[in-house]
Amino acid sequence: MIGFDGITFNELISRRIMSELTVHDPSYADLVHDQIPNRVSRCSFMASIAKINGLPFYPTIAEFCDGSLHANCDPTVMSRGFFTPLCLSGTDKLIVALANPWSPLAEEYLAPRFPHLEIVKIVTLASEINRAIESVATNSGPSRSELDAIDVEDLDEGIHDFDVTTDYTEPMAQLIATIMADAVGGKRSLLLCLSD
Repeated sequence: MIGFDGITFNELISRRIMSELTVHDPSYADLVHDQIPNRVSRCSFMASIAKINGLPFYPTIAEFCDGSLHANCDPTVMSRGFFTPLCLSGTDKLIVALANPWSPLAEEYLAPRFPHLEIVKIVTLASEINRAIESVATNSGPSRSELDAIDVEDLDEGIHDFDVTTDYTEPMAQLIATIMADAVGGKRSLLLCLSD
């Protein structure tokens, strides 16, 4: 069985992948399944999966991801299932990027959430799916106005600040300690401090 990019393919599918890889490059015929992740490029491997399934392969998709399509979806389910809704094509088709076209999870999960749309699959790298999901998740955080609207109370009555040590030898620990000291010293929310 071939394991690639976090996905393990069964023996039948692994043989089909090996056959397609051998057509692409005859030198791959001598490889055993364990050698595939180290000897075959990710793009060549995923292109062979796409060709077997008669689907197009796109090595980069994250920039084309429509974040509004993720509103009804759980990012954890999408990450585990190696799929993401990508964009609409016209008014009746939903383009879905996936890394394992043999898994029915993408259609089973997305069909009830988009019942009026036909699902059109494309194959991409698992890392691109994760990058698309993360880009939507990081872009949909609280806005600056939402952060400014948070009311931080003054609690000076008898409460003394704790002593914050700001000298650390580790650069990352130093950065975090400085941010925390600024937040505590200025009596600001940590979120507001990080957004500055």
